[in-house]
Amino acid sequence: MFLKISATYGPFDTDLMASPANVQKDLQGRRLPFYSQYYTDKAMAADVFSVDIAGRPGLPRSGGRARNYCFPPLGVLGIFVEHVRRCKARCVIIAPDAYESWFPALASGCLGKLPLSAPREGGVFLKYDKGGIREFRSKFRMAAFYVQFD
Repeated sequence: MFLKISATYGPFDTDLMASPANVQKDLQGRRLPFYSQYYTDKAMAADVFSVDIAGRPGLPRSGGRARNYCFPPLGVLGIFVEHVRRCKARCVIIAPDAYESWFPALASGCLGKLPLSAPREGGVFLKYDKGGIREFRSKFRMAAFYVQFD
C-alpha cells in the first residue's frame, strides 16, 4: 500500500511517526528518516511535535519543503493536523475518511485524497504491537489525504 501512496504523492522525505520496526522505505529500499515516539538512536528526534516539519531533514527551511508521510494514531490525529498546519507543512496523512472533530481542519488543507480501504477490509494495513506485526482492520473507510498548509 505504501508504494501506491508513494507513486501518487511521493517520493517522501520523512516518516513522521515511526519506529525502527515500522519505518517506511523509499523506492531504493532505504529507510526514510523518521521521528519516533520514544528515544532511539536511529530516529531524528523523539517527538515530532517538538520540531518544525516543513523543511527537509538536515536542511534549513530555505532548503525546500519536505514531503512528509504519517500514519498517526487516531487519538492524536487532531493534534497532529494542527501541528502540520502551524508548521505550514505538507504531508500525506493516513486517516479515517469520516467526519470527526478533526476533519474540518484536515479538509481545509487537503489537495488530494486516495481511498485505501473499506471498513474492516483486511489485507491492507499492518500494525506493530508487543506480540509482533499483525493485520490491522479499521472500522472506518481509510484514505491517504495529501495536505498542504501555506
